[in-house]
Amino acid sequence: MSRNTDKVKFTGRFKSVKIWLLIVSVAIFAVLVILYSKRYIIPFWADFMEKTDKKDIGRICYDIILKDKRLRIRNEEGSEYVSDEEYKVSDYLISDIDKDGKEELIVLFWKRGSYGPYRPFWVEEDENNYSQHIGVYEFGFDNSEVINERYLALNTGDKSGKRVISQKWVSSDTGLDIVGINADEDGILSLLLKDGSVRRYFYGKFGFILLDE
Repeated sequence: MSRNTDKVKFTGRFKSVKIWLLIVSVAIFAVLVILYSKRYIIPFWADFMEKTDKKDIGRICYDIILKDKRLRIRNEEGSEYVSDEEYKVSDYLISDIDKDGKEELIVLFWKRGSYGPYRPFWVEEDENNYSQHIGVYEFGFDNSEVINERYLALNTGDKSGKRVISQKWVSSDTGLDIVGINADEDGILSLLLKDGSVRRYFYGKFGFILLDE
């Protein structure tokens, strides 16, 4: 009789554990769904490239390395830039995107919030979700005023004060699901989207402008 009672108690406890495990699993899944839908985590479909390039730009040789979601750029003069950890770089390309005769660095990255250090006056507080952004950067020192000193941390350069690259233009939240970027010889930027479609842009005075399809 005692053995049967113990067996019943064990079976009851086992069932209780299974129920609690199921409840916890459902709760964790629900939290993940909310985080995913609100973009509090980077979507699972996001692809992060790893690649290297060596480019001679303005008679200076640059090594460009993208690995573990961080961009590292060093030049032959010993200056080096490493992107901030909070900016998750997924891809980059090098192209004369504005057709000024000099190649620029175009960067696709994820960050929290829709804006950089500055935002429209009607936006009281930036969001905390992840969004995709595109930045255009020039190689070498730029004497112009630094507008967004911390945006992607691409303006500071090395400790000696020499800028490896300087910011030319950065988008706010693109509002798109971008899986890759490409540019042709005419400086037309192509964005490959998650749904398989492609959007094409040319670089104008105030940033990228969508081409009529």
